[in-house]
Amino acid sequence: MECVECGREIKEGGVKCSTCAAALHQECAKKVLGKWYCRRCYKQAKKSAKFELMARRDYLTKKLPKKIW
Repeated sequence: MECVECGREIKEGGVKCSTCAAALHQECAKKVLGKWYCRRCYKQAKKSAKFELMARRDYLTKKLPKKIW
């Protein structure tokens, strides 16, 4: 199987893009929040990761309401 990015044969250490499932070398792929992406999918993944981190931060800093009962 050939790497989508560099075109070389993948022997060991190959990963798949989380979005398009393309086969990549580990050094050719980018990792965002524990998931691997090819160059084409990386830009969108980076944006969604940014918003996900912002949502997590807001959730953790939000003060919870006191008990109603």
